[in-house]
Amino acid sequence: MTTILSGLQPVPLYQLITKNEASYVSKYVAADAQSKNDLAYFQANAAKFTTVDSLMKDQRALGVVLTAFGLKDQQQYPALIKKVMTEDPLTPSSVAYRTGSTAFAKLGKAMGQWVTPPFANAANVKALVAAYSQNSFETSEDNVSPGIQAALHFTNTIGSVTSISQLMSDPLLVKVAVGGANLPSTFGTMDYGNQVALLTKAIDLTKFSSAAYVTHFVTNYLVTNSTNTQANTTSTAALTLLGGGTTATAPDPLTSLYPSSGVASGDMLSTFYGLNSGSSSSSTNPTLALFA
Repeated sequence: MTTILSGLQPVPLYQLITKNEASYVSKYVAADAQSKNDLAYFQANAAKFTTVDSLMKDQRALGVVLTAFGLKDQQQYPALIKKVMTEDPLTPSSVAYRTGSTAFAKLGKAMGQWVTPPFANAANVKALVAAYSQNSFETSEDNVSPGIQAALHFTNTIGSVTSISQLMSDPLLVKVAVGGANLPSTFGTMDYGNQVALLTKAIDLTKFSSAAYVTHFVTNYLVTNSTNTQANTTSTAALTLLGGGTTATAPDPLTSLYPSSGVASGDMLSTFYGLNSGSSSSSTNPTLALFA
């Protein structure tokens, strides 16, 4: 995967990108052949996707759509994705509502239950391309500087978060919140109620209206994350020398639910921003504010 910014530690890299992220996103897409080709392919074929099935059959185009919504890792669950794209996320029985997944809620609202083809609108296609580009750039930089994707996402998103439950629905926001607030490493093992209580006590969302405070908070997260990453690397190396170091990957809970086999909007611009879906709020891509 292409990276246009390398050799910098997380904090200076974050400071550099936040000065003009849009510029770096453009440079990344121009330099990364895979992104450039995938976007060209999607734009050339977008009008052909008049039904959910037509999109589901085109795995390349589907990958572009899911990447734009931060859901590329869910492409292995076609039954789940099709369900999310055809349900009203405001309906209590929908997958988005039941799981509390912000990304699912965004995707469902953007597709508008396919009442009308969502990609027939040129503005929607443009917005999706921008979201794909930014997500791809941030993912690429995160591969060489772990933590930077979450840091940028938090910076671009936290201003629209109005409650701890909304923050909790976005894993990247939670990651930064835990590190930035210096919460215990056992946070992930706590039950949901205790997590909410701890975050409520540790974080004052009103403070994030200050850009300086956001920068300070995110910088603290990056320092903490780098320290933990280095410690884990050292520990793994030591275990390897001793003949250990094998780690097991936790299974994806969606595998058992979805094996691989109300008000519908369909407006991709408003979907990435301002979704109000009951228990489901969303992880957003700030690039799309340009088209809102």
